[in-house]
Amino acid sequence: MKHNRLISLLAICIIILSILASVIGIFSNTGDGAYEIESFRGETINIYGRGLYSDDSIGVVAQGKAQDIVTLVLGIPLLAISLYGALKGSLKARCTIQCLLYMLYLCQPASLGFHYQ
Repeated sequence: MKHNRLISLLAICIIILSILASVIGIFSNTGDGAYEIESFRGETINIYGRGLYSDDSIGVVAQGKAQDIVTLVLGIPLLAISLYGALKGSLKARCTIQCLLYMLYLCQPASLGFHYQ
């Protein structure tokens, strides 16, 4: 029982923090706007310049915002439904750990910094 309580608490924290991070990623819009920089290879890079992704290239921003939308629409509801089912004792709903791994997979690039990729 103690193990299930810990997993439930972690899943609830992941749900809350994922909602917060995704909403901020999608809707934050502060900043001066797009600008260009030159890479160390001499290539011109278009930087987004707004919101959470202000220091990232246009391509990385498209990926990040799409990932935020998928997290809100699929990842978080799936995790919540799986957690609810697992708490009710449903064997099929034990895929909660799969959802947790999906959320870890999603958060890894953002936590390590998109701009270093």
